[in-house]
Amino acid sequence: MTSTPVQTHQFDSRDPVAIHEFLSATYDPKLRIHSRKGYRLTHQRVDAGSFAIASTRQTGHLGISASTLGGLVIARSRTARVDRTCAG
Repeated sequence: MTSTPVQTHQFDSRDPVAIHEFLSATYDPKLRIHSRKGYRLTHQRVDAGSFAIASTRQTGHLGISASTLGGLVIARSRTARVDRTCAG
């Protein structure tokens, strides 16, 4: 039995283009982001191969539309509201 090495990734930016490129590459290339001025995203991810754990901190409002995430997403919000809709 072989194991996948654990990888840790960190991202921190205030640049809307860089944030969009990062989230698109990480989650869904069809991702669309709508945010207000002054937005900051900090994202930390530990990838263990068959599963990954991500922690995200952000300022302001962020709206994300994605076609599919290809897996189970579990979210816990401390100071924000999370809404989810599904087309099927």
